[in-house]
Amino acid sequence: MRKEVLLVYVGLAINVDEGAKHRLNSFINEYNKIGFKVTVLAFCKKGLFLKDKKRYLNSNASWLLLPYILPMSKNIVLFNILLLYLRLTIAIISWLKKYDVIQMEMYSIKSRICRKRSFYITDFHGDAVAEFIEMKGRKITHWFAKKMLYMQSVSLKTSDFCICVSENLKKQLENNTNVLIDRYGIISCGVDFDYFESSITPLEYKDIINEKIVLGYSGGLQKWQNIDKIINIVARLREIDSNIYLMIFTNHSIDIYKKLLLKIGEENYNVKALKAKDIPSYLKLFDAGFLLRDNWVLNKVSSPTKICEYLAAGVPVICTQYSGDYARSVFFEETGFILDGTDVTDLELKRIYSWLRMVKAQKVDIEKNCKREAAKRVFKAEFALVYKQIRIS
Repeated sequence: MRKEVLLVYVGLAINVDEGAKHRLNSFINEYNKIGFKVTVLAFCKKGLFLKDKKRYLNSNASWLLLPYILPMSKNIVLFNILLLYLRLTIAIISWLKKYDVIQMEMYSIKSRICRKRSFYITDFHGDAVAEFIEMKGRKITHWFAKKMLYMQSVSLKTSDFCICVSENLKKQLENNTNVLIDRYGIISCGVDFDYFESSITPLEYKDIINEKIVLGYSGGLQKWQNIDKIINIVARLREIDSNIYLMIFTNHSIDIYKKLLLKIGEENYNVKALKAKDIPSYLKLFDAGFLLRDNWVLNKVSSPTKICEYLAAGVPVICTQYSGDYARSVFFEETGFILDGTDVTDLELKRIYSWLRMVKAQKVDIEKNCKREAAKRVFKAEFALVYKQIRIS
C-alpha cells in the first residue's frame, strides 16, 4: 500500500507564479517519485473560484482547496479567528484520513487534537518575527511579534522533524525561541537543474544579446527587491557605456517605476511577463542578473530561488552580501559580483563595469562556472538527504 503525505499550504494564489509555490511543486514531485500519494490542503487567498484553476495545479497531487476566509490581519481578534480556523481544519482532515506524513508551515501549527500517529514536519521558509519587525518598523513587544514567537516555539516543540531553507534560519529560530532544533534538515530553494539545461535561448532578442551588455532582473517587484536601486545602477552604468541594456521579467505592474525608467530611455530596456515554464529560456539572455537585498535578518536567513535560477541558466549574479544563504555560491569574478550594500559608490560602479566586460568576453567559461555552482544546490538531492534523515527519525 502506498504511503500518503498531506502537504498544508497557507495563502495559495492559484494563478500566480511565486517562489513558495515553486517550492510546493518541488515537494509534490519528489514525494511522488519516492512512491507517496500526495494530497495538498491549500487555503487559497486568490483564484479559488477560477473556472480553469486545474491548469495551475500540479497534477501529481490531489487538491483540497479551501478559502483563506480572512487576511493576515493586524487585529488580534481576527488573527486568532483565522488561526483557529486553520488549526481546526487541519485537525479534522488529519482524522478523516490516515496520513503517514503531514507537512505544514509554521502558520498552520499542529494542534493537540491532531491525529497522533502521523509524522509531523514543519517547513520553515523564513523568520516571520524579523520580517514583521524590519518590514513594518515595529518592536518585539508588539502583540503580533509575540504571537509569531509563540507559534515558532510551539512548531519547534511539537514537530517530529523540521525543514529550514538555510543553516542561518535554523540558528535564528533557535535564538528566537531558546529551543534546540536537533531533528532537522536543510532544503534550500533550489531548482530543477535538468529543466534549465534543456531550455533554449529565444531567438527574438538575438541582435540585442550580441550587441549589448544585458543586465536583468526576474521576479516580483516588492519593496525589498530594491528595483529602484537596480534601475539607478543601470542608469549610471549607461553613463559609462551606452551599450548597457536592462531586461525585467515580472508578472507585476511596472507602472510605479515608469518615471525612474526614463533615466535609461525606452529603447534601452524591456519589461516582459513570463510563464514559469519560459523562465529558464529567457534568463539565458542575461549577461548578469541582479539580486539586491538590504542588511536585514529576514534577508540573511533566506534562500532566494532567484540566485539559483540565475546560476542554473549560466548567468552570474550581481548581489549584496546580505542576499541569503545562496550568497555563498557567488564567488567574485567566477560566478558573480558581491556588493557591500545597495548604495553603490562610483569606484564600485567602475569595478562592476570592468567585471561586466570580462563576463562578456569570457561568457562560455563564466557560464560553466555558474552551472557548476547551481548543480551543488539541486532540490531533489537535498530532498533525498532530508528524507533519509526523516526515515531514521
